[in-house]
Parts: sequence; C-alpha cells; structure tokens
Amino acid sequence: MPFFIIFLQGLLMNYEDWPKSTVTEQKSSEDLSLFRGKSQGRQAWHYVIVPQHNFTIVQALKGNSTANVTDLGRIVQYRNNRDEIKNMSGWGDNPPRIIQNWLSTHYSSAAVDENISLTDTNDDIRLCTMQRAIPEQRLEIGLHYFIPQKFYYIKLIEDSPSSLARRAGLKSYDRVIFLNGVNIENDSPMQFDHRFDIDRHCPVQMLVCSPATYDHYKANKMNFSCDLPSVQRLKPIYATSTSNSHTDIPTVRFDNETFYAVQWESSNIISTVPQSAVFKSSEFTNINDICIIEIENEQYQKGKIVFRGSRDECDKLNTSPISLAIHDVSNRIDNLSVREKSSISGLTVEKFLCSLDGTVTTSSQKLQADTEPKEITIHNINIGTQMSSIIENRQDIPNGSHAILEDLPNELFYYIFTLIDIQDLYKAFWGLNSRLNNIFQFCQNLSLVFDDKVDPVLMKFYAPYVTHLVIQTSTYCDFNQFPNLRVLTLCIENSRQLSQIHPDTIPNLTHLSFLSGSQFTLPEKLTRQIFSNEFPLLGYVNLGRIKESISDSWIMSSHLRFVSILSCRPMFIPVILASCPNLDHLQVHVICDDNTATSSSQVNHPLRRLTLWSDFNELPFDIIDKILIYTPNVKHLYLQTIYSKSLIDLAQSLINRLHNLSQFDCHIQEMLGKDERIHDLTNLHQVHPCFNRIQSIEKEDTCRIFVTK
Repeated sequence: MPFFIIFLQGLLMNYEDWPKSTVTEQKSSEDLSLFRGKSQGRQAWHYVIVPQHNFTIVQALKGNSTANVTDLGRIVQYRNNRDEIKNMSGWGDNPPRIIQNWLSTHYSSAAVDENISLTDTNDDIRLCTMQRAIPEQRLEIGLHYFIPQKFYYIKLIEDSPSSLARRAGLKSYDRVIFLNGVNIENDSPMQFDHRFDIDRHCPVQMLVCSPATYDHYKANKMNFSCDLPSVQRLKPIYATSTSNSHTDIPTVRFDNETFYAVQWESSNIISTVPQSAVFKSSEFTNINDICIIEIENEQYQKGKIVFRGSRDECDKLNTSPISLAIHDVSNRIDNLSVREKSSISGLTVEKFLCSLDGTVTTSSQKLQADTEPKEITIHNINIGTQMSSIIENRQDIPNGSHAILEDLPNELFYYIFTLIDIQDLYKAFWGLNSRLNNIFQFCQNLSLVFDDKVDPVLMKFYAPYVTHLVIQTSTYCDFNQFPNLRVLTLCIENSRQLSQIHPDTIPNLTHLSFLSGSQFTLPEKLTRQIFSNEFPLLGYVNLGRIKESISDSWIMSSHLRFVSILSCRPMFIPVILASCPNLDHLQVHVICDDNTATSSSQVNHPLRRLTLWSDFNELPFDIIDKILIYTPNVKHLYLQTIYSKSLIDLAQSLINRLHNLSQFDCHIQEMLGKDERIHDLTNLHQVHPCFNRIQSIEKEDTCRIFVTK
C-alpha cells in the first residue's frame, strides 16, 4: 500500500503548483535534460537547461556518477498558479505527469550538437532538390520542431550513406525555410507534415540554411527568400533505385529517340524535351509525373510529363506556335461585332463599339455617358443568333481608341467559345493566359464531335472540359476521359461504347440519345438502369427499341422529364408512365396491335406534352383514347398518323378527353374520298381554338393531308 501511495503522489500535483508560464528561456544551442539521483539521501529529480559546451560532459555521465547539476547548466524555473517562481525539481523517482506534459509543449531538445559552429562568417543558404523514384521512397531525414523559437530543422539518418537528402546537400541541423516554394516558418507541425504527404509525387525542393546563418538573419530581422543572391542552387539529384539508403546505383541508360512532352509549372505551355534533360530515372518516369527538367546549362524548371514518344509525336502537343490556330479561329468569327443602342430625342443611333480584331469605330456624334443601364446586343451574322446583356454605367469609348482581345468581357468569350469546335478552341486559346484558361474551364456547353478526324493524343488535354459528346464513328472512345460529361449522343451502334454507359463512368449524365434508327434495341441492363433511377441526374432520354419483357425489374425514375421511344406498342405506354411519375414530355412511335393498354399506372399522370406518331399504320381513335385515359392533363398534343375517318370527329373526341388541351399540332393523312370530305374547315376551327392553325393540303382524290402552320 505505501508503494501505491507513493506512485499516486508521483502522478498527482496540487493545482496551485501547476506550471502557468515559463521563466527560463531556452536557446537553440541548449538542451533540456532530466537528471535523476539522490539528494540528501532521498530520490530526487531536476530538469536542467544544458548549454552546448557541456553536451559531451553530460553524455559521459554514468549511472553511478556524482555531479552538481548547477555546474552542468541552469535548473528550469517556471511560474505557478500562485504567481510564484519555482524550480523544476522534486522528490521521487519521476516528475509528475502534469510537469512532463507541460515541458513537452514549451521546451525541446537542442537544435544543434557539439560539432555545430554558431559563428556566422558567410551566408550558408542552399536550395536542395530531390526526386524520388517512387512516392513511397523516404528521404532519410528526421524533421524536428524547436518549440521555443518556432522553427523546423532536420537530422540526417546516420546509416544512409547515399540517401537522397545527403546527396542533395542537406546537413544535420539545417533550418528549413521553404518547402516546394512555400515558406513554412509559420506552419504548425501538422500543416508541415501535411505538405510532405500531399506532395510525395513531386520533386522535393527545400531552402535550408545553417544554424549560424539562421541566428544571424533573425537577430538582424532579415527575411529569407529563394531569390537571395547568396542562395546556393545545388544541382538536383534523383534516385536510380527504390532503396531508401542507397539511391545512387549507376545503371541508368538514356537513348536519343525518347522524348517527353512537358507542361511547365504555373503555365500551360507544352514543350518537347529529350529524356536526358529530365531529372528522374527513365524506368520510374510515368505520364503525369512532375519532374525537374534542365532547360539550359544548370538552369532548371519544374514540369509535368504529359506524353512520352518520338520527337515528332511530342511536337504535335507543343502549344507555343499558336498563331496559325488563332488565325483559323478568327476566320470563323470575322463578322462578330458589338452594337450599342442608345436613344436620343426619340431616335435610335447604332454605334459599333469593337470588332474581334480590336479596331474601334464610333459614330460621328459624340454621345454623353449615360448612367442608366444600356442594352448591349451581340450579333453574329453567320450564326444568326443574338445574345443580350445589361451593362451598367459604361463610359463611351473615345474616337480613335483601340481595344485588345483581353478587354472583351467574359460573357462575350463564353458565347464565342460555344461556336467553335473544341479542338480548334484548345489550339487557339489554351495557354495564352490564366484568364482565358479559366473561361475555357468554366464554359458550360463545350461540345466535341468524336469522329475519325479527332486526334486522340490531343483530345486528352481538353477532354476534362467537354460537357457534350457526340460519337459519329465506330472507333473506340474512352468515356473515363470526360469527367464532366453531361450530354451523350451515339450515332452508331457499338457494343464497346454501349458497355461504358454506366452510372459509375458517367455519374453526371443528364441527356442520353441514340440515333441508330428504330431497329436499334437498347441493352437490357442499360434500360433497367435508366428506368430505375441509377443515373441520378438523367432527365432526357432518346431511345430506340426497348424490351418490354424486362419492365418488371424497373423500379422508378423520378428524375426523367423527357422520354422518346422509336418503337413501342400502345399497351406499353402506361408502363412507361408508371416508371416515370414526373414525366413532362413523352414521344412515342406507336406500333399498333390488338392489345389493350392496361397498367397499374396512375390514371391522372401529370404529363403535359404527348407526341404520338405512326408512319405507315393507322392509329384509330380507340387506341388513342385508351392512351389518353392515363394522361388527362396533357396541354400540348402532336399527332402524326393515317386516319380513315373525319378529322372533325377526332377533334371533338380529343377535346372531350383532354380538358386542358391548349396546343394541337399534327400531320394527318385523311383517307377519305372527295365526296366524303368536309371541304370547309370553319367547323373544325370552331371546335376549339387549338385547332385554328390546321390547314388542308389536297393531295389525291383518295386522301388529303392536314398540317398545322
């Protein structure tokens, strides 16, 4: 029991005696040591700050040595919660846990050893660069944080004779100032560790200095920088093996036929470099690796490997010569101009502000600056479309002034970019400056027509920005290259392409269309995924045939708003409605049969628009009516069919069934002879206003065609 009490006393401490603040300051050349022994015949302990010149003496002390701790250094003093200054000493074998924890947050081990000189003669600042062979490879250094003065330093692992750190020029107790171009002096230890974790795939570049240089700069309030003239820029080194301690195995071979396409750091310029210029062992160099590259004699720059191949293949990706691409694009939009419409005394004056080539012309009449919002209309003569925006408080441009490409507003670029093929767009604008790159990346409607002319090597650079993809060839296209793909159209049936249409591959898919004709049958698995809400954002589908027998496996797709099916029996339409409870528009090519349309679908489906057509077979009214039973809320109906009865009877029946009908469009071939026809369409127009646009085209004696104008 007495032993247990003594043990508890060692763990516990009166709150009023707890340390509150430090009194004894620690220098980087001093070490915190715990001395245990006997004093006056009792077990005692003392925490002592030991200066550098006594390190060797302390290390030589044995377990049975006798020493006066005040001769070895200063006993640590602290201020307790009574505001009393106390020595960090006590009776017993071990200090209380509260003392140990407090010291670990206020003091550190020495940031030098007995061999380090603290006399500053010349600046010793080094920029050291290391390239791992693999991300898991260690540099063989220990990272330490000196708490009292808040700086980081390193210690080399002694038994690693050719580690990356040692070969790069790092030394034990070097102070770390910059890591990969970022000043880390104010980083917390957790932040500093995180930088190493996230950048393991990159070259490690450290700006370090000796302890003497660090103390000199801090004492004189001087700042460190990678651009200081005294910085020694040591030659980068790279590992030729995956070993941690032996990274310099001379087995690397370079050839004169392998080149890399490199995208430079902080730039989108791509250049071709030989394999020998890349400071990374060729056997460990992969696409998307970030490496140090020698650009000229002992001048180095970071770059990302984007392609590996022959010089000619790499030169295709070179983005420096962009003038031809820009000229090609400018030919497409020569007619683009911006016009301002200002009303003066009831008159409208058109004033051309600028054209794409930068020339500015104004009307001869100088207009006063108007503080009211002015409407700007952008005309493109070739396209025939307009885009309007409101620009507030714009000052008039004086006569004779000039505008450059960068002066155009972002909205205009967004519009222009949607008119240009993305391949030409990438060649012309990508890499010019960061603003155009950002506009390129944030364009919402960049489309790519994938055909046999597309360069697959170049495509991977702009593929991440494609939102609309049209496949017009049987050549395989990897959909994983398009992480932002939302709209997909397949014009050719191809099983390899179809197998890629999966929620995991295209999670953001909103529109899906198949333009392979009415004989194309959608795969069963894909059909089930579409009608079971496995594509969570999919709202628009244009399908071919679907196998009706698998509808029992459908769950429900609440996001589908538009469905088009090129071959469907009337009895299956209610099944589709039941699977799409929020459908707005259903478009169906109806194949007539003798089956009755029956389903568990709700009889009051909210469908607002219905398109029914049959090219060669008649859609009799009883079939049409059985479909309309399930869609009483339809407001817009399009009907295309052959019809063997009077159209006025059909019109009256439609109005009796669809009380909300407000728009009717049709292309109906009426199979009645001249003697049976109603030649005056007034009665038809009087059935309901939605039939007022129906016109009659006399074709033959046996039929005529009704269309809406």
